[in-house]
Amino acid sequence: MLVTTVMLRSQVFSKPTAYLGIGLYALAVVPPTVGIVGVVLSLVSLVPLVPFQILLARRFLQMAKLPAL
Repeated sequence: MLVTTVMLRSQVFSKPTAYLGIGLYALAVVPPTVGIVGVVLSLVSLVPLVPFQILLARRFLQMAKLPAL
């Protein structure tokens, strides 16, 4: 969650990417061993995981194409 908070403040990643990551990790705070609520929250936290990873990969590929300083 710390990394996504830093992403929110940086100019490298977009705001939707950072907010998606914060939401993802906020849902993942409750462990699945808590009971049915924990299992449901852990499954729901997987929903924003795929778009978050796609947005990260897209930005990393864009950064790889930038000319070196």
